[in-house]
Parts: sequence; structure tokens; C-alpha cells
Amino acid sequence: MIAVLTENGYMDNKFEALLMLDKDFQKEVAIEHAKGICDYYGVTYKPEEDLSLLKVAVVVNSFVDYPVAELLANRIAAPIYTRSVATNNKVANELIVVGGKSNDLKADKFTVLSGTDRFATAAKVKKYMDSIK
Repeated sequence: MIAVLTENGYMDNKFEALLMLDKDFQKEVAIEHAKGICDYYGVTYKPEEDLSLLKVAVVVNSFVDYPVAELLANRIAAPIYTRSVATNNKVANELIVVGGKSNDLKADKFTVLSGTDRFATAAKVKKYMDSIK
């Protein structure tokens, strides 16, 4: 198995000990590690603008809609949040809402897949999944 050990500073002097507690220094070390891994595998390093937010997440309004929300989340490799967790919290740049409305949810983009009942919601989720094949 490929492995690497890096020395990013030494705790034997006050300057470097304090430097290792600095969040900006830690981030720069992490970026340089990522660049080294990319270089080793021959891929281009592409920094993310905001690593604190997910690109996309699925929000399920009720547990009766959970089975179809789980199928969708697995297809797009996104986490599922319950409405109670996602309400008034920006958890992702884009939210796909399964069942219910987007009221009180925060995101840059919404896709609402809601029907008049769980069967109509499931049909909308299926149609959406078919469109992203």
C-alpha cells in the first residue's frame, strides 16, 4: 500500500509550535498535501471555492417519502437531511426536496419533487431520476 509521512514543523521551538495551531497554516499544509497527491497520480489540482457546503443534498419532508428519497440520494451520491434538520440551515448549495415545499429551507437552487400524496411524489422522483441518466 502506498503511504506518505510528512513533517510539517517541529514542536521543539515556540515559533513552529504556535504555527501548527494556526488555522491558515493548517489549511495551507492540507492544500500542499492535496497538490502532492494530485501530482503523484497525474491529475490536476482544482481547489474548491467553499469546502464548507455540499454541492447537493436531498431533503425529505416525511418518513413515508424516505424510501424514494434514499433511491435518489444513492443515485446522485448525496446525503439525506430531514426537514427538521435542514429548516433555516443552509446545508448545501442545491437542495432536492422530496415531499413538501421549500419554505424555510436555504439554498441557492431548489428542485421540488412533491406530489399530492406519496405515490405522486414517488412518480415525480422516478421521472427526475430518469431525466438524469
